[in-house]
Amino acid sequence: MHKTCLITGASGGVGRALAQRLAADGWQLALVSRDAAKLDGLPGAHIAADVSTAEGAAAALAGATAALGGAPAGLAHCAGNTLIAPIARTREAQYREVMAANLDSAFFTCQAWLGALAAARQPGAAVLFSSVVAGIGVANHPAIAAAKGGIEALVRSLAADVSASGIRINAVAPGLM
Repeated sequence: MHKTCLITGASGGVGRALAQRLAADGWQLALVSRDAAKLDGLPGAHIAADVSTAEGAAAALAGATAALGGAPAGLAHCAGNTLIAPIARTREAQYREVMAANLDSAFFTCQAWLGALAAARQPGAAVLFSSVVAGIGVANHPAIAAAKGGIEALVRSLAADVSASGIRINAVAPGLM
């Protein structure tokens, strides 16, 4: 596998740390954030895109492909946010924002990335971020638990779809960070 990787949510703590680690190991990187200025100081190509939409994810993939000279072999989908609130105090706009930032972004980013790999007839590996709250009951986390549970279901389904093509899809589910 080529040492190229697209990192979404690269301006956040996990994305930043991953970018620094992969760069130190010789990877070529395409880093995505809604605000490219937040990527200052990080190695790699900087791409401003909102991957919570199909258009934004396609733009991020196009930018990554141009910067890396081909479809990135790796994908680290670190984009997301959280909401800690009981369901009774969760407004619809808050719920929709959590779903867009977490589940929609994962879906559309994988859609664009897998399409690029298929067109290139190239294997790859992806890691998406879930959360421990998707697997255990944690008070005041219903919106983020639903979004991250959706990511886990997406990962299982995509893995079944693409494993025969030499593409691995995995999720990690960290606790509080």
